[in-house]
Amino acid sequence: MGYTFRFLSPDQKEELFETFLDAFGDYAIDMSGYRQETFVNRAIKNGIDFESSVGLYEGDRMVGYTLVGIDTWKDVLSAYDIGTGITKPHRGKGLARGMFEHALPRLRGLGVKTFVLEVLQKNEPAIRAYEKTGFEITRGFDCFELPWERVEGIETQAIVPLERESLDLFETALDWRPSWENSFSSIKRIPDDVSLYGALIDGAPRGLIVYYPALKWILSIVVERDQRRRGVGRSLVSHLKGSAGAAGPRASLVNIQHDDSGMIGFAERLGFEYFASQYEMELEI
Repeated sequence: MGYTFRFLSPDQKEELFETFLDAFGDYAIDMSGYRQETFVNRAIKNGIDFESSVGLYEGDRMVGYTLVGIDTWKDVLSAYDIGTGITKPHRGKGLARGMFEHALPRLRGLGVKTFVLEVLQKNEPAIRAYEKTGFEITRGFDCFELPWERVEGIETQAIVPLERESLDLFETALDWRPSWENSFSSIKRIPDDVSLYGALIDGAPRGLIVYYPALKWILSIVVERDQRRRGVGRSLVSHLKGSAGAAGPRASLVNIQHDDSGMIGFAERLGFEYFASQYEMELEI
C-alpha cells in the first residue's frame, strides 16, 4: 500500500494527537505526560496554519504529520516546523522530506520566504537529512531544568503580575532574538493560562519572567541591562516558585542561546541543570 500526503484541517486534532503519541513514544525526551489540550495549545502558540500542515497517510490511516506555523521572523513572513512525527515502521523512507515538499508550493503561494525548525543536536540522522534539503544551522540552544526545591524564597524587589501587552516594554532589553517557541508573539498567542511577573524598580517593571504552566516552561527571563547582577532575576524565579502556577517538582528553561555565557551562568548559579541542546536551522524557500 502506498503513501499519500494531505493537507490538514482543524477538526483533525484527535487524530493528530493519537499519531503524535505513537510517533514520539521512543523520543529522546519523555512526552508521555502530554495531553491533547496541551498538544493543540502549543501548536496554536506557535502559529499553526492547519491548511499548510501535512498529514502522511498509509491508506486511510495517518502515520505521520508535519505541523506548520506561520509568523513574521526576521522581518519576513516565515514558516516554522512546530513538530514532525512519523510512526516507527514508516521511518527512513524519505517521508519527512515528502511532507515538507508537499507543503512548499502552498507556503510560497502565501508569500513565505523562510522555513525555520529546531532539532536536537544528538539527532544526527535528522540533521543530515535537513542539510541535504538545504537547511543551514543558524545557532545553538541549550536547555535546562530546575528542581524547585533548590530555589530559596528570597525576593529583594517588589514583584507584580503583568499583562501580555507588557512584553513590548522588554524588546530593547533582549540580548538576542528568542527562539520561535519563546518569541513574544508566540507568548501572546497562548490560548490558555500563562504567568507573567515583573520586578518593580522605582515604580516601573525592569525585569520580566514568563512561565507557561501547561508545559512547565519558563519561556523568558529578561532584566534590563543596568539592573543586572542585583538579584532581580533571582527574585523573579523565587516569586515564581511561590506562585499558584508553578506546578510540578521542576521547571524547564528552554532554548538559551549557546553563546550567552551570562544567562547560562545565572541559570547554573540558581541550580538549573543542563539536559539537552538543539540547533536552530533555516532554509530560504
